[in-house]
Amino acid sequence: MRFCLFVAVGLGLGACSSVRDDRDGSDAGGGDDAGTTDAGDFDSGSDDAGSDDAGSDDAGSDDAGPTEPVCGDGTVEGDEVCDDGNSDDGDLCPGDCTLAPVKVGAGWAHACALLSDGRVFCWGDNAQQELGNGDDSGTDSDTPVEVEVIDDAIDLAVGLDHGCVVRAGGEIWCWGYNNLGQLGDDTIVSRATPVQAMLPSGFEAVEVTAGRRHSCARSDAGAVACWGSNEFGQLGVHPDDLDPLNYATTPQEVAGVTAEALATANGTTCIIDADGDVYCWGYNANGQLGTDSTAGVHSFTPVQIAGLPADATLLGMGHQHLCARVGESLYCWGWNDHGQLGDGTTTSSGIPVETDLPAIDAAGGGSHTCMILEPAPHQLRCWGLNADGELGDATTDTRAAPVTVVEPSGTGALTEGSSIAGGFRHTCAVADHVLYCWGRNDSGQLGNDETGGDAFGRDVPTPVTVTW
Repeated sequence: MRFCLFVAVGLGLGACSSVRDDRDGSDAGGGDDAGTTDAGDFDSGSDDAGSDDAGSDDAGSDDAGPTEPVCGDGTVEGDEVCDDGNSDDGDLCPGDCTLAPVKVGAGWAHACALLSDGRVFCWGDNAQQELGNGDDSGTDSDTPVEVEVIDDAIDLAVGLDHGCVVRAGGEIWCWGYNNLGQLGDDTIVSRATPVQAMLPSGFEAVEVTAGRRHSCARSDAGAVACWGSNEFGQLGVHPDDLDPLNYATTPQEVAGVTAEALATANGTTCIIDADGDVYCWGYNANGQLGTDSTAGVHSFTPVQIAGLPADATLLGMGHQHLCARVGESLYCWGWNDHGQLGDGTTTSSGIPVETDLPAIDAAGGGSHTCMILEPAPHQLRCWGLNADGELGDATTDTRAAPVTVVEPSGTGALTEGSSIAGGFRHTCAVADHVLYCWGRNDSGQLGNDETGGDAFGRDVPTPVTVTW
C-alpha cells in the first residue's frame, strides 16, 4: 500500500519533530511541518479516455489514452489522497480515497491528528480544554472529536495540554491551556475553541511547534517567533524585557536567527539554520543545549550544539532530551535516565551520541524516543522507558537501545510509517495511512474507544477508532 502524503513529525510531550526544508526545495518543516501536500496539487491526468473511433481496425494498438485512477486498487494515483485496496468507508481511507491522516501529535495524555482535508481531530484528556471541540466541562474522550473552526490546517503542533495549527493563509490558531499565554491571543484565558495568535505584522507562518508551556512559529522567510512561558529563556527573549511576569501573551520575534526547521520541548527551543547547524536556547538542566554538561546554565540566546556534525536535516524533541538527524545517523543528547538516548546506557549526555540509524521522522516522549526508518518499508523503532508499553514491542521492558515496533498482532514489524509522536507515556503514529496509538490509556489517549488505567493500556499498536 502506498500513501501519498509523507510528513515528518512527531510531537512529543510538548515536543515536535521538524525537517529542514531545503533538501528538495519544498517546505517539509514538521513539528511540526508545513510539508503536507494539498490534494489539489495532484495531477489527476486527462479525462480523455482515448478515441472511441470504431472505424479503426488496429486491434494491436495498446494506446488507449490515459486511464482514470481506480479507488480501491491499492495504488495512489491522480487526485487520490489514499488507497488501501478496498472501497470501504469504515476505515481511515474512505471509499472515495479522498481522506487520510497525514500528521499526528501527542501531549501529556491526549493526541491529535491532522487530516488531508485540513481538519483536525483530538482525543484523550480534556481537563484543560486541549481537545478543542468547544467542550469546557473537562470531559475526556476516548474517540477522536473534531477541533472546532479549523478546516484548512497545513501544520499541527501538540504541547503538554494545548494545541496549535498553521492555517492555509499563514495564520496560527491555538486552543487549550493558556495560563502563561501559550495560545498567543494576548490573554491568559484557556480556550475550548481555537483562537488566533497575534503574530507580528507580515509574519506568514509555515510551521508551528508547541512545548510544555510555550509555542513557536517559523515564517516563510525563516523568522522565528515564540510566546508563552519564558522561565528558562525559551522564548529567546531577555527576562528583563518581559519583567515582571517573564511570559509573553503574544508572539515575540527571536532576534538574530533564520531557521529552516524548528522544534520545542519542555522549556527548550531549537532550530536548524541554513547551514544545517543546530542551535538551541532555554532549559539546560540535563545538557539539552549540548554544552558538554548535564548541569548547565539556561540561556535566552541561541547556543550551537557542540559535537554535532554539520548538515542536520531533522529535529525531534522529548521532555528533556533532543535528537537530530545528520547524514545517515540519528544523534541524541540530554536526559537519559531510562535509556532514551538510545546508546545502550542510562548516562545523560550534554554531547550528542549516535544511534547509527537514519530517520524520516523522530519524536521524544516523557522518557522514550521513537523514529521511522528512512529505507523502505519504513519500519518504526522506539527505545527508553516502557512501563506502559509505550515502545510498542509487545513488552513492558525498558530498553536502552532501539527495538522494533510490532504489528497489532504482536508479531512482525509495523511498516510504512510516515508520522510519529510521543506523549508522556503513550505513542501515536501514522503507518500505511492508518492511525495507531499504544501505551498508557488512562484518559482515552489511545483513541480506541476504551478508557481506564493499566487494564486498558496497550503494548502493541492499536488502531484509533474512526469518527470522521
